[in-house]
Amino acid sequence: MRDALNLYITKMTAMGLKPDIQGMGWDAGLIVVAALKKTGLNAERRSVRDAIAGLQNLAGATGRYDFKAIPQRGIGVDGVITQRWDADKSEWIAVGKPGGGVK
Repeated sequence: MRDALNLYITKMTAMGLKPDIQGMGWDAGLIVVAALKKTGLNAERRSVRDAIAGLQNLAGATGRYDFKAIPQRGIGVDGVITQRWDADKSEWIAVGKPGGGVK
């Protein structure tokens, strides 16, 4: 997980973007790339979908994905953190624990 998060932060920073805890867009790309690595670039959409449905133990910026254990989402409530926007810092601040608990 640490390597996946560090890669996300490094790449966002290199593009002049401020990485935050909203890495879901990044993770979506990782999921598609992982599926295409299994199916090839000319795969039919059903094959790509099936490859995603079979992904397990894929580390992303927001958590570890397992689409067999958690169909359609890949990540459970343990990947949910309540956040608030800090306008002064222009960033999201975690105000909860994984799973929705209070800090």
